[in-house]
Amino acid sequence: MRWLNQRYLVLVIGFAVVFLLLAVQFWPRSTPPPTYPVSRVLKYSFTITNPTSHFVEHANFWAFTPMPISGTQRLNGVDVSMPHKTEIDSLGNQKLIFTLDKLPPFGTKIVTVKVVLDLTDTPNKTNEESLVSYLTPELNVESDDPEILSIAARLKGDSIHDTLLNSYRWVRRTVKDVGFVKKDHGALQTLKSQKGDCTEFMYLFMAVTRANGIPVRGMAGYVNSESVILKPMDYHNWAEVYIDGRWWVIDTLKGIFMENASDYVATRIISNVGSHQKESTQQFFSANSSVHVRMN
Repeated sequence: MRWLNQRYLVLVIGFAVVFLLLAVQFWPRSTPPPTYPVSRVLKYSFTITNPTSHFVEHANFWAFTPMPISGTQRLNGVDVSMPHKTEIDSLGNQKLIFTLDKLPPFGTKIVTVKVVLDLTDTPNKTNEESLVSYLTPELNVESDDPEILSIAARLKGDSIHDTLLNSYRWVRRTVKDVGFVKKDHGALQTLKSQKGDCTEFMYLFMAVTRANGIPVRGMAGYVNSESVILKPMDYHNWAEVYIDGRWWVIDTLKGIFMENASDYVATRIISNVGSHQKESTQQFFSANSSVHVRMN
């Protein structure tokens, strides 16, 4: 009888161990909270001018802030010097919308913005509802063009990482940086001219990457490694690729491949589809043709 009791006890302990092992393996694991260890304060301003000899009753303009939340940044605060409305679009981009009433003849107004951000070099995981828009052709990203498809096939490597690295290196070899280009040119035009600024570098990389079935999106914002007053020449475009649930920075103009993400402050995801198309790659926009807006 004592032998039977010992055997029974061994069986119970065995079943308990098996149950615990199965529970550890299959029990839902909580996702660790996102971390943003780098803090930064950025300031920038705009001057709004009425160059005419008459009052402008309603001078309207908008400007993007840094994105409220992404895998690499979190917006902690926005301090603006004048009344405004805030609008967040379907991509998660945030605008400040201003209306200046009765702007006097030859008058000017200055709007200042201060933002507090947390950033990270290693992107946090994000759950994307759909990646379709980051895989399909759009205006300026002609990933279905036969010439783009042919080049993409030659750039395809044994892994996603190899394909991205081949594409990154090819764009850097192919396109010449000519400084600021006023009008945006898409991937096909850039392929023909083999020159451009950060926008053209971005679009060509996006096209060959999407042609190889890798999700990629265009980004706009600023590149800086410290708290500063932003200037217009800091404005920049780059690409982000989605791998294993994380968006990684690839900047073919500045030579950044999946690193230094905390230097990149994203103000918007660029989209040339639907209502987003009219904004192109702009950072701010005046709704009144008679009113001039510039970043200081």
